Order: sequence, then C-alpha cells, then structure tokens
Amino acid sequence: MDILAKQMQEFVREPEDQNTFEAWYTRYQDIFEEDAKQLSDADKTRLLLRKVSSAVCQQYANVILPTKPSEINFSTTVSKLTAMFGEKQSLFNIRFKVFQIVKNDVEDYIAYIARVNRQCEKFQLDKFSKDNLKCLIFVSGLQTSKDASFRNEILKMLDEEKPDKPFTLDKTNAEIQRTLQRQQDIKMIGNNQAVTHAIHTQQNGTGQQQKQCVEKAQKTPPSPCWFCGGVHYARYCTYASHKCNQCGTVGHKEGYCNVSKRKPPKRSLQKQNPPKTQQKQQNQKPHEKTTKPADTMAKTRKIIDFAQRRKHIDIEVCENVKKPVLSTTKHSARDANRNKIDFQGEFTAHIAHKGDVKQN
Repeated sequence: MDILAKQMQEFVREPEDQNTFEAWYTRYQDIFEEDAKQLSDADKTRLLLRKVSSAVCQQYANVILPTKPSEINFSTTVSKLTAMFGEKQSLFNIRFKVFQIVKNDVEDYIAYIARVNRQCEKFQLDKFSKDNLKCLIFVSGLQTSKDASFRNEILKMLDEEKPDKPFTLDKTNAEIQRTLQRQQDIKMIGNNQAVTHAIHTQQNGTGQQQKQCVEKAQKTPPSPCWFCGGVHYARYCTYASHKCNQCGTVGHKEGYCNVSKRKPPKRSLQKQNPPKTQQKQQNQKPHEKTTKPADTMAKTRKIIDFAQRRKHIDIEVCENVKKPVLSTTKHSARDANRNKIDFQGEFTAHIAHKGDVKQN
C-alpha cells in the first residue's frame, strides 16, 4: 500500500482552485482499479483517504456523521467525495458555457483544443437531444428582468429532467402559462385586500389611516378635503388611490364625484386676469344710480363689496339700490355643492371702495 501511495499526489481543495476531486480521481483511477485490485475494499478506502488532505478528510468525516469512514465501501466513498468536491455547476450551466468558449491570445491551439474537448465531454453529447437544444436556445434568450420568473422555473425543470421524461418546448409553454396565471391570482388577491380596506375605512368613519394623516398635517385645513370630506389636507387623503364604485374614477370617495374635480382657486391669477364677464361689463354703459341715504348706502356698500368677490348680487342688494333696470344675462354659476344658481338679470354700476371707483 505504501508503494501505491507514493505514486499519487495528495488531493488538496482550495476555494479559488479549479481542481476537482473528479479530475484527480480520473488521473489515478487505474491505480485503484488495476494496481490495487488485489487489495480489499476497506484497504482501498484507507488508501483513498490517505491521499486526500487533512482538511478534505476532516470535512468528509463531519458530513457522514454518525457513520465512520471505515464503515462506507470504496465506491460510495468515491461518489460522496465527487459530490462534495466536484463541479459546482448545473448541466445547463456547463452546456451554456460551451457556446461561450473563446480562444485567448496567449493560448496556443493545442491548449485550446484540449479545453474545447474537455468542455464538450462535460456537455454529455450522447444525452443531448434536439429538444434539449431548443430549450437551451429558448432559455438563453430570456435575459430581461421581466422574464426572471419564467427563467427560474424553466431552469428548475431542466435540472430535474429525467431520460424517460424529456423536457420539451410544449412543457415550457405550459409552465409559462401556469406562471402567468399564478401572477394574476396574486395580483387579484392584492387588489381584493385594497378594496376590503377601503370599505372598512368607509364603514368605521375616518379610520386609523385618516387619523395618521391628520397627525401629519401641521395645521388644520381651512376647508374639508374635497376627496372624502375629512378634516385633513387633500395631499394626505387615503382615498387618493381608491376607485369610486359610482363613477369608476380613482382618487375620491363615493359621493364626491363632482366635488373632487374642483381645484383650489388661484387668487393671484384672478387678480391679474379678470373673468371675461367682468371685461364685457366694463365695455357697457353704466346705469345711472339714484342718490341714497347715508345709512342705506353704508349697508349696501358692505353687501356689494362682499358680492364683488362672489361675482353676483342678491335680490336684497338690488332693493337697497332701488331696483336698477336689469338686462337679460347669459352667464351662469354654481355654488360649493355644484348646484346651479339662477340669475334674474344683470346691470352695470359704479362701486366705490376705499376711495377707488370701479365700473362693474
């Protein structure tokens, strides 16, 4: 046994080393099968473990615990060492890399031929069918992140392929359809949870999320949220992603379909750009007013000043200014609840405010 041991080098496995136990055993396989054929199975096992490094032997002994190395026959020992310190690549990985082989500039042709021949032997050409080639080409083309789920499932099935159950493109298509259906089911469950949460929030008033939104707001809003009517700013509204069951639009609570379309007024723009109605009225001839007592005009001045911002004047104000002659109007307006306001007519007048006289 000592003579046979001196004919073999010790097998050492390093993480960065490309040497495998399979390659080492292939080199000395004749010694175990021919020169040591007269040795018993236990002696050949001791000879094999004698020629591996202490780190490899210790790791092997730890893996097979509580069984001892002497209790395992020679062929099983070779199989276990090959599995532990052999190629860490799948068959698909090996076959895929065959098509990526490129000759290096410093590599001579003999070395390149040897490398190609070795990789092709690992390719297992005798077990490679045309269906395997089709699947290999198909999976190699799935390189985007969108195809990651399909790629993982197909690679898993290729690794589990058996000779009596070959993997074909038809099975690939069936697996893709199952994956698509599974994704749709997951999406449906997620949407159902969102709808259930929205209904729960509606039934229980403001809800926990709306309370959190109110806490985020630094100040109390001047008006209720036009998306749901809650006391919070619109940017914190939890109904921003809610789909209304009445109009089918996303972004507001049921019953706020028309109100949600309103936008906050831009006062600066209103001052710079007066409405077309006001511009038309400025071009018309002012109606002559009758002089009013001081107390009546004081009351009217306050009401008209308020009405100037509202763009309309109530009937009570018209009575205070002694019912000016009204002309038919084509203008219309709506209140805060989107209800139409009926106008009796329109008239032109000069309105004094803080010393400034304006025609309206």
